[in-house]
Amino acid sequence: MSQGIARQLLKAFVAVSPCLVIGCVSNDSSIHLLNSFPYQNAQVNGACQASTVGITAGTLDISGTSSYLLQFQMESTFQQLSNGISGEPPFQGPSRNDWIANEILYSYNTVPALNPPLADELLPLYFRLPAGATSTSFIGIDMITATAAQTLASTVRVGDVVNLNITIQLRGQLASGQKVNTNKVTYPIEVFNSGFQGCPAGVRRIPSGPCMSPGGQDGSRVGCCQGTPPPNGCT
Repeated sequence: MSQGIARQLLKAFVAVSPCLVIGCVSNDSSIHLLNSFPYQNAQVNGACQASTVGITAGTLDISGTSSYLLQFQMESTFQQLSNGISGEPPFQGPSRNDWIANEILYSYNTVPALNPPLADELLPLYFRLPAGATSTSFIGIDMITATAAQTLASTVRVGDVVNLNITIQLRGQLASGQKVNTNKVTYPIEVFNSGFQGCPAGVRRIPSGPCMSPGGQDGSRVGCCQGTPPPNGCT
């Protein structure tokens, strides 16, 4: 994934509409990962926008792209700290109940099993979720790490179909220092290889995927910016 897309995905929270419930592991954490939303292809005001309609599973043509981008709603049920005065609002600004993320855990399971299998990975990240944040908060995540992408690209052959279940968990702590992790969320992706061989030197891929990335995620077109007229997005 390019640095530009990564920066866009980690921008601060914006409003989305709740829609679908994704599969998750039972967890009593007060920091919740909720519904997942696909990113749109079009860019508005230079920002990468997510759909307002949720998604519960996806597909990925590994010959087109090795990234799978999703936006997750988040919420915190931790209360903002009171100032102790009856009838007065909570303190404004940073709170000791704000949650600070510092790691993301990826766990992969495939059917059929891959050889070598995809190993669990724990990667650093950082953002702050205010106490009492509602489901209008979100985080953008690439569901496939660079290491996992290399393994998939080398093991999923033309004609293969691999059912990939990705479980993620964000880890962190309250500003007060208490360790707190999110619930675990599992998202299924059907990975296949259409046999796309790439583009000639100097010819870019059709930017038909999320946030104008190369196609391959969720049925977006895989190919090269060639022909007259050129494919949509190539001009």
